[in-house]
Amino acid sequence: MKLRKFAFSFSLVATWAIINCQSAKALSVKEVSTEQAQTGIDLQVSAGYGLTISFQKTGERISQAWLADPSKIVFSTNAKDCAKNSSTPCNDAANVIFLRQIKEINFPNLTSSSDGGTQLVILTNGKEGQKQYLFRILPVKENPEYSSVVISPSTPSQNSTIYLREPPTPTFLNPKNGL
Repeated sequence: MKLRKFAFSFSLVATWAIINCQSAKALSVKEVSTEQAQTGIDLQVSAGYGLTISFQKTGERISQAWLADPSKIVFSTNAKDCAKNSSTPCNDAANVIFLRQIKEINFPNLTSSSDGGTQLVILTNGKEGQKQYLFRILPVKENPEYSSVVISPSTPSQNSTIYLREPPTPTFLNPKNGL
């Protein structure tokens, strides 16, 4: 009887661990330097997931953003409503942009790329003045390799870094928590 309970408990915990490991992939973060993002990088936006691009680490604020082809990808930001004609500066400008796939819209006379991707241009303002960032956005159907891109003021490495947020560790794998 104890063996059955143990086997059932073990299978539940193992299933939970597998599910959490697979969902952790969707929580992964891709970190790139400002230098990499200014020269242009490819980013994938998975259907049903979305992708955030964060300038929080750089302290920069997004002043403008353009999508070359808005027929498959749309974006929104975390900006508060700042009046363009206001004489007071807006301190609540965006520092995060969120991209998501939509069902394709047919815009008359709008050209599109042969690979289905589009270009995203983001202008920011910060301590170092205005900067321009270039991204090639590719809509994909598979699960995301990352769900967030963090622009970092330092150079993390020659290549962009992908790291996972730690999922909770099951207690049977952590002897300090007991069985």
